[in-house]
Amino acid sequence: MLFCENESVVKRTISISAFFLAMLAIVLYASLHKEEKVAPVVAPSVVAEISPKPIDSSPTVCGNFFKAACENKKVFRDPTGVVDPDVKGEIEALRLYETIMHKHRDWTSQKVEADLVRQIYTKKRVEQLRSTFDWVKTEIHKFIERQPAETFSETERTKMLRELDRTVLELPPPANIYFDELDLLTKNDVYFEQTPTGKKRMRVGGAYLLAAKSWFNQVFTFAHELSHSIDPCEMKFAGVHVHAYDRLESCLLNKKVIHKTSNWSACGDTDQFPEAFADWIAASITAESFVREIDQFHSKQDRESAAINAVKDICDEGSSWVEIDTVLHPPPRARVEGIFGSNQEVRRFLDCRVPRKSAEPCSFGRK
Repeated sequence: MLFCENESVVKRTISISAFFLAMLAIVLYASLHKEEKVAPVVAPSVVAEISPKPIDSSPTVCGNFFKAACENKKVFRDPTGVVDPDVKGEIEALRLYETIMHKHRDWTSQKVEADLVRQIYTKKRVEQLRSTFDWVKTEIHKFIERQPAETFSETERTKMLRELDRTVLELPPPANIYFDELDLLTKNDVYFEQTPTGKKRMRVGGAYLLAAKSWFNQVFTFAHELSHSIDPCEMKFAGVHVHAYDRLESCLLNKKVIHKTSNWSACGDTDQFPEAFADWIAASITAESFVREIDQFHSKQDRESAAINAVKDICDEGSSWVEIDTVLHPPPRARVEGIFGSNQEVRRFLDCRVPRKSAEPCSFGRK
């Protein structure tokens, strides 16, 4: 009988231990699952199978675009693709790089980089990026040309178009085209720069190709970077002061989309207007892309997903794994809601009829 009682105690002890082990397993699983959301590497075929729940109806999208785009952590599929978190693309690129090195331990770094470029910068992807670049540049051209004479002088317009046309897209292969910044092959960066020799160029990191599969995101991103070729600072360096830019800046300041610090100076370390300017132009060009692809949208969800994907990676800048730059850039909410979500053509595309406070959009205005 004593044995049976001890056996019962043992059984209860085992049962209790098992219970706590099970609870611990659940906690660990939940913790791991939560971490997994931060930076999982998901193959494109897997991402394509993610079917997000429909987002809220138009009052949410029209009334608070930032909430619909950034506070909803789902992956949205538009008719052209999805946009994964920046960090996911970088992890995928780094793992690919690591796999190549382990598989070919006798290769030089140049051979490893060449194979990485072969697998990331495929002919199909490069052709698509070049096509997008050309289309966006043409649309910015049209945007400038259709502005009335009261907005730009002929001198201003001519110089803007010339600076825009000077900008080229630099893409591998070969890998050594990025010889001065080889780590860009595994980064999510897309940027415009003017080199010390005066060359204007745009570059695209390898991780971006793996993360941003939505054409609408590519359009907004390329339009933003190309717009820097004619932003206030670039035009200043080119010897031209575009007066219409002053009117746009004043409007964005009044709407508190951008702000000036006590140590502000034009084109200085705290000047947010060039970045806001690039977002503002990019919003208009992206709206044109919606019109171009209008036949691809078969539902309200398609339209909302396309608009959200266009700026989805800006949301990442407010995440725990991406440092927020609110010195040169306006905060993500100001960019997503105050500029993109307030663009009247974007709102028309989303069928937004809900009246907005300060509904009059910012513009170049007239002299």
